[in-house]
Amino acid sequence: MAQNFDPKTIQEGFFGCNQHHGYNSTKVGKNSAMCQVHKFKKDLATVLAAAKKDKAAKWSYTLLNEVDFK
Repeated sequence: MAQNFDPKTIQEGFFGCNQHHGYNSTKVGKNSAMCQVHKFKKDLATVLAAAKKDKAAKWSYTLLNEVDFK
């Protein structure tokens, strides 16, 4: 189910969000605020390998919620 967000709270820009793995944990906690956390190292490695194929390319990354497609 998609969430409705208040347009007054939307922030746009470049925020320096990071991606890292979560040590196979089911909980991320406050140590990864605003980061994209991949549960397994292999999943992060897949994303980084794709990015490294063309280091000169400018990348755009969009995080989608699986439940929004059901």
